[in-house]
Parts: sequence; structure tokens; C-alpha cells
Amino acid sequence: MEWHNGLPRPSKPWKRFLPAALALAIVSGCTDPVPLVDVSGTVRLGDRPLPNVLVTFLPDPTKGAAGPCSWAVTDAEGRYRLRCEDRRPGAVAGWHRVLIEDLSCYEADRKENAPPAAPSRVPDRYRSTTGTPLRKQVTSDLQPIDLDL
Repeated sequence: MEWHNGLPRPSKPWKRFLPAALALAIVSGCTDPVPLVDVSGTVRLGDRPLPNVLVTFLPDPTKGAAGPCSWAVTDAEGRYRLRCEDRRPGAVAGWHRVLIEDLSCYEADRKENAPPAAPSRVPDRYRSTTGTPLRKQVTSDLQPIDLDL
């Protein structure tokens, strides 16, 4: 054993830091990303497609689901295709609470001299994480998940 300033010095100091380095590597994301399932569908209000709404799938912990949320904005025909928070396409498998928010309400805020925004086309309950009546299960069978409000 070597001595330095009257104290013993380990012959291989890197061994003291090995456990901390391994823990840091695990915490910093050296693991594989969560697998995702491709999810798409159509949002309808009554029998009409609903364009320009934000669709958010939140994994429902009360039903054992965990992982990142996924979202999409509907096109002119009310169609959506989800993307995960990390920008990969899809959503985690399991049960989700689905939120719908009308983005057209915010368009007037972005334009000068615009008339006041129209009221939301989507009832308020669809924007609440606890109050939304939409619960959907994402499975690997790649079936479309249509959302009828």
C-alpha cells in the first residue's frame, strides 16, 4: 500500500468510483427506450370529423399503465397519428386517458386585429385528466382508435 501525507492511498483509486459510475450510467438513460405501438385514428364530433384539435394519450396508472404520454394534432379530415414525448411515433401499450383540446380557440390570440376566439367545439370534460370519459387501450394489433365525442 502506498502512503501519501501520512494516509494510506489505495493502489487502484478507480475502484472506489466504479459503483457510482455504474449508477450514474443507469440513471442517465443507458437503458433501451420504452417500446411503442403505432396509434392512429379519427376524431369526430357527432358524425363530422374534427380538425385542428390536440389529442393526448396519458398512460392510466390506475389500470397499471406507465410511461411517457403521446400526442397529435388532427388534420382537416380529423385524422391523427400519435407521437411520443421523445418524438418517436406511437404510444406505450396499455390503458390511456384521452384528452381532446380545441386548438382553433387559440388562433385569434396569434393574429393582430383578429375577432375574439370562438368558443371551444369540445366540451370541457375532455380536457380534464380526471374527468375525461375517454379511456382507450393501446394494443399491438394496430387497429385504428377512433374517438367519437
